[in-house]
Amino acid sequence: HGLPWDTSEARWFGAGLLPGPIVDWFSNGGRSAVVEVRHDAYRVSPAHDFGLTRRDNGPLEATVRIGSAVVASLGTGFRGRLEEWRKYGVDEPRSETTWQWSEVKKVVLTRTYGRDASGSVKEVTDSDLASPGCDIELASISAEESRAAWTFALEAWGPADTRRQLLGSALAALAAQTSPIPATFVKDLDLSMGYPEWLASVVWGERLASI
Repeated sequence: HGLPWDTSEARWFGAGLLPGPIVDWFSNGGRSAVVEVRHDAYRVSPAHDFGLTRRDNGPLEATVRIGSAVVASLGTGFRGRLEEWRKYGVDEPRSETTWQWSEVKKVVLTRTYGRDASGSVKEVTDSDLASPGCDIELASISAEESRAAWTFALEAWGPADTRRQLLGSALAALAAQTSPIPATFVKDLDLSMGYPEWLASVVWGERLASI
């Protein structure tokens, strides 16, 4: 995705190891989903509406939340915080800083959805980033070498008035392809927030309070 880039997103976190039955459900028994292994670094800050990310030793990317998060239902049992984010490429700092960084190791499975000629939302294997679409992500993550967790997220792009509708439509399309959703899936996703807040409040909570 080129920058700047506006997205509508919903993300949830579960504690512990990513359950195998959920991986099988999401990947259609290993027949679907793009798999990516990454080491991403995040600047840790009490500010939950701003983040700095370095993806796999790449250039710095700033993410800024636009407006306030809204709690809403996305259908198929999912309810969480919907957030609008704007992402920029930023210059490297010119001098040594006191920023705190957290490395997050990830194994990410992604399925991508877009609209076909009739306007229906379908899974696509070669997405056109010039057209509205939505990535659905399931990832196993490890922060600070010790805290194992997993995350499920939807990220839609395109015109602002269509992105949030795409979140629900893509989730419904995934559910229709992979039904039934594992019974414990929604219950085990006990936190709805973005990476900046999860790192600050869950992983670094006590350390940030003492800095």
